[in-house]
Amino acid sequence: MKNLYYTWIEGLFEVKRYLPQLPVDEFYTFQPDLFNTSRHLETQGEEAFSFHLYRKDTPEILAVIHFFKRTDKPEFLSPIRASFGGINCHENCPDEALYFLLSCVINTAMVEDQKFITITNWPSCYNTKLHERLNKIYITAGFGHFKMQRNLHIEVGPSLFPQTISGQESRRLNKCKKAGFFAMKEENVPHVTLYNFIQNSFNEKNYPLSISESHLLTLFTKFPNEFLLFTVRDQRRLVAVSVAVRINRSVLYIFLMADLMSYRSFSPGVMLYEELYNYCQKEQITILDQGISVDNHGDEKPELIRFKKNMGGKESLKITYNMVLNN
Repeated sequence: MKNLYYTWIEGLFEVKRYLPQLPVDEFYTFQPDLFNTSRHLETQGEEAFSFHLYRKDTPEILAVIHFFKRTDKPEFLSPIRASFGGINCHENCPDEALYFLLSCVINTAMVEDQKFITITNWPSCYNTKLHERLNKIYITAGFGHFKMQRNLHIEVGPSLFPQTISGQESRRLNKCKKAGFFAMKEENVPHVTLYNFIQNSFNEKNYPLSISESHLLTLFTKFPNEFLLFTVRDQRRLVAVSVAVRINRSVLYIFLMADLMSYRSFSPGVMLYEELYNYCQKEQITILDQGISVDNHGDEKPELIRFKKNMGGKESLKITYNMVLNN
């Protein structure tokens, strides 16, 4: 417990705040999502304020939430360099315990002279009932809806991939196969080759690439079982790639996807989706998270949304919450 920084106790519950290093031998009553593990927090920023909710006098962790300070304004962020943060908890964690957890966060933010608290929650498709309950808890605790974004996901079941997509995309998939393209999960693509491919693809489409080559390499090196690479090749030539992240036992998240503009008539991204879908079936993953579909201004991209829906995508909700502190 040498890393214990502060403790609050209320009724049957206890919140411990750790700074800067999390304990590694704690007992969770739930499986933390990858972005809420100490290993991933170390890649997000230098100093995480980590709040663990316990049932008092036991080692059982019922919930966690982690924050970072922004350097350019007085704001607590959850997360700072990940797709989502927010409360990660056991689905039976009592409401009063989660209110207590958030009160400890608010108290710390005020002591640290922060003016804002911003929390990006995980998409509702991960656990619809828990998402609805957490939404009520955030709102009742004083947070407002800062941003509500449309997320898309594929529910992976026993059906073959071609049976789940639109007829147009099925024809494109067959076109790729007739041309001799092949898709696979790869292990040893040089990181320079991979990053250059993604960067060139994004540049062709005038998309911003928000991750550096060094950070992407760090993620692949640090999380070999969670950050996964899928490719489509025309003979030996790379024509499409996807970096996917194993968030937990049930969710695979499409973090990055890129292809060559010169191969757009084939749409090799469809074949890439088939490989991702087949991998999910093999690993008993039930949600293939396609993510949000926005440009660098935060505006939705209708064509990308249409493509994701053609892949069998269904809509869910991703909410970012905000609180302004009067301290």
